[in-house]
Amino acid sequence: MKKFIKGIFKFFLFSLLFIVLFVGIYLLAAWGLSQKRTTPDSVDCDKKQLVFINTNGIHLDIIIPQKLLRPELAQQLGHQRKFVSFGWGDEDFYLNVPTWDKLKAYTVVNAAFLPSNTLMHVEYYKEIRPKWRPLPLCMEQLDSLQDFIQASFATNKKGKLIELTNTGYWINDYFYKAKGSYTCFYTCNTWVNEALKKASVPTATWSPHDKWILQHLPVAEESHIKK
Repeated sequence: MKKFIKGIFKFFLFSLLFIVLFVGIYLLAAWGLSQKRTTPDSVDCDKKQLVFINTNGIHLDIIIPQKLLRPELAQQLGHQRKFVSFGWGDEDFYLNVPTWDKLKAYTVVNAAFLPSNTLMHVEYYKEIRPKWRPLPLCMEQLDSLQDFIQASFATNKKGKLIELTNTGYWINDYFYKAKGSYTCFYTCNTWVNEALKKASVPTATWSPHDKWILQHLPVAEESHIKK
């Protein structure tokens, strides 16, 4: 009996040490790679279009003006608001944690360590919000960005987006099935970071943290913001 108890104690001790070591290495790697800025080839054009990056303090979204949204995607979404926000994330987290006070420890563990199903969160806005981060892009960059976003949606056999009905938080947001699995190595913010890379926007080499990504984004000129 003593050997059994001793074995259980060792198991929990080694498990705890492994978790502490893993978290420490993960945070150190995340910080280090977040500080290293990518250096994509510069893209020049006479006129840049303005998109936006938004954060709720933890989670990043990409916002595209409706007028710039490619017709085939706009038609499938079927809503006419001035701005469309796109986010990617863990299905269980999206559907069962509408507010942070609903967050449970097992939800975090499952999302971080077990590959899980994902959703696209699409939200509509009538006007620009003050906290949005403006990001001027050439049309070439915008096309690449939209290629990435559209490719993140799962589709049925007919190529149509798969909407989850009656699952939005408000009357102006919707969830759709997405491609890919969510883990601690590929998070909602990592998805945005990859989207920025595809659009040749300087960003973090890799980062799960919103502010470590935002720190690398170029600052929009006042002339762009007024548009």
